[in-house]
Amino acid sequence: MPTSLPIIPCLPSKGGVRRDMSRLEAGWNFYPDCENVIHHRGEFRVRHGLAKFGDSLSRYAGGSITFVAKANLIDGETFTVSDGTTAKVFEFDVDGGGVGGSNVQVNVSGVTTAIEVAGVAHTAINAQTFNVTSTNPATGTLALENDASGSAGNVAITDTVADSGFTHIGMGGGGGRPAGMISYPCEDEAARLVAVSSTGMAHYDIGTGLWVDVTDPENPLTGGVGNVGVLRVFQGGASLLTIAVNGKDEPVVWENEDAVHYRKLDCETPRTARCQVLCADRLVFGNINELGANGIDFSDHLDPDHGWGANELFLGDTPGDIVAMREFSGGTFVVYKSDATWIGRLVGGAETFAFQRTSAYNIGPVGPNAVLSVGEGLHLYLGDDGGVYKFDGVQPVVLSETLRVYIAQRLDRARAGRSFAFMDPETNLAWFVFPVQGSDETNAAVVVDLAGGAAWPMRWPARGLSCGIAAPVQSGIKIGNLPLIGEMTMTFGEMESSVPAVILGGIDGQCYRESGYTDDSAAIPFVIETGDKPLGDMTALNPVTHSTHRFKPTASPQLVEFEIGVSEDGESLVWEGQQTLDLSEPGAHELGHRVSGLTYALRFSGQATQPVVWLISQIGAYQGGIR
Repeated sequence: MPTSLPIIPCLPSKGGVRRDMSRLEAGWNFYPDCENVIHHRGEFRVRHGLAKFGDSLSRYAGGSITFVAKANLIDGETFTVSDGTTAKVFEFDVDGGGVGGSNVQVNVSGVTTAIEVAGVAHTAINAQTFNVTSTNPATGTLALENDASGSAGNVAITDTVADSGFTHIGMGGGGGRPAGMISYPCEDEAARLVAVSSTGMAHYDIGTGLWVDVTDPENPLTGGVGNVGVLRVFQGGASLLTIAVNGKDEPVVWENEDAVHYRKLDCETPRTARCQVLCADRLVFGNINELGANGIDFSDHLDPDHGWGANELFLGDTPGDIVAMREFSGGTFVVYKSDATWIGRLVGGAETFAFQRTSAYNIGPVGPNAVLSVGEGLHLYLGDDGGVYKFDGVQPVVLSETLRVYIAQRLDRARAGRSFAFMDPETNLAWFVFPVQGSDETNAAVVVDLAGGAAWPMRWPARGLSCGIAAPVQSGIKIGNLPLIGEMTMTFGEMESSVPAVILGGIDGQCYRESGYTDDSAAIPFVIETGDKPLGDMTALNPVTHSTHRFKPTASPQLVEFEIGVSEDGESLVWEGQQTLDLSEPGAHELGHRVSGLTYALRFSGQATQPVVWLISQIGAYQGGIR
């Protein structure tokens, strides 16, 4: 008897979907054989692509040199400028007798004033074959800029000039790999998006669509690829203070939304922290270089510049380090060590913090930005063993052992601290992005659907990522881009001012927005694979003769490879009969087959440059074949 079995986009469950977060740790769906696809709002689709968001945060190293008159120079004095690869030593030739060795001559024997000395130096610098260019505004001070972006050019200018009037700044400010992001509302109710980079801080200007660097060149950050940036916004009097720590440099502050108010945190006792949190109008630092990996310190009330050193304490009952901190509920916060979990709260007339250990010798997060808040009193984090853990104030619990094994087999432990996590409240999706073995880049992820109780693997083969956030982004929306009126949940004014967006920072300094159908013109590789299903009576082989597949049609040719998986013993699958579908062809895609088995599975794969949305498939078989 011929029979048909529909295979719908809701893939086979491995034990049932749990929609209650309290039970998410058991019996939910994970699809390890899929890649870059997600089932959401009734559609099984290839993930959105990445489109450039703003200009690059990778800046050119710059500096300046202020010169003195010839009368203030001594013959043979030098200054040295480097492009990060090649250093040039420039020697002042005051009496015209030449210079020593391989030094570059700055012949000032025929000039007098500081402006003229600067002019000679300008010509000498630009005559060299290295990546530094001088600009001469004829003021006695030269502006220098590296010809290539990146942190390699952040090499300090040095000199042997005795006169105190000879000064220089930089080279600095180069680089700018995004290391962390934060979004918060401002006084005008617009959402402000701020990024801390490896070299400083910048905010996104919605008017120009560009990142505005607010870094003070004399107080740059010097973070490397392993230094994760953690941001918090502190209400300090009348000012909103955006404070960044990275575990290497002293904390920096951007206040009053003005570049001239970027500064180092004015701690009377130096504090260089790996993580931070806000509690009871105080700033709390953890894993502090000056105190050790178990050290904690906090500021005065409403004053992040003072109080440091008077309140320090240690959570050293277990040997692990403090890895991350996160606001929790009811004026509390969680301190995550690599092997224990503590909850902190303010006690004693709002003067002292008390800590309660809730668990010990458990698995902690992989890094400072690998913890996300799902809601009041509930965290998820990516654990050091590859598991995604839920913490509700008692004991961290792994969500899925299958998911843990999948990540553990791929996670690059040496670079695991670069992992990051964020929550997209618009879609109820939690993202956990991590570095994979065999790659220098953080370009793999699992995305957990908290409402549907399912998870999918993601990959960005052409991109290395360094941080991410789901944030409202102001955007002027055209009528043609609006959804159907019946699907709208916001007014036209609200949609014009705020659009939810996933923003990802790239290790190349460029930020990307999750939109479009390619990764900045690169095709998105995808795999959709179902679990195997029996066709009728499991006591006999059931020959499959045809299959029908429906996708949303694409505007132009989009090829998808189809294979059918066959099992004769109900266990191992053999993939057969690869055929090509063109989604631009209208209607159902009918395919013929000649295979027999007990159970069957479907696999679709390809390189997406357009929306690929799978709707339904149907297998036609004859039931009751011969064993």
